[in-house]
Amino acid sequence: AAEVQYLEELREIDFGQWEGKTFPEIYALDPKAVESWGRFDPEFSFPAGESLSTFLQRIGRLKEKISDALKDEGSCREIILVTHGGVIATLICLFLGLDPSQYLLFRMGRPSISELTIFGNGKGVLEKLNFGPFERRHGEWPG
Repeated sequence: AAEVQYLEELREIDFGQWEGKTFPEIYALDPKAVESWGRFDPEFSFPAGESLSTFLQRIGRLKEKISDALKDEGSCREIILVTHGGVIATLICLFLGLDPSQYLLFRMGRPSISELTIFGNGKGVLEKLNFGPFERRHGEWPG
């Protein structure tokens, strides 16, 4: 039987005052802040929201939890995560050994399935990305 857990680390980044706005609206409001976010400046914080450094620490803890769960099992095990695009793209970067700032290279569909094979050393191989039907709506976030 499958075990279901809620992990706080799986929640999307807190966009603060940007929540619910389209990317063009945000860029029109504060292009310098958007550029800082795009550079993945570790000092960047979403206005009245989460900082990138806090987000990265949280996703790093998630990566460790997943790696530990796979080590404990000792054999092939499937872990299914239901989460948001920014979380999964950043997690993919960490498991592939990419700098987390590269998360924008992965355009996550809604809904979609991505699949990683993760080895005992904590490294991963991307098997599938955006498997399944999805359609990007006008004005959606670029990442």
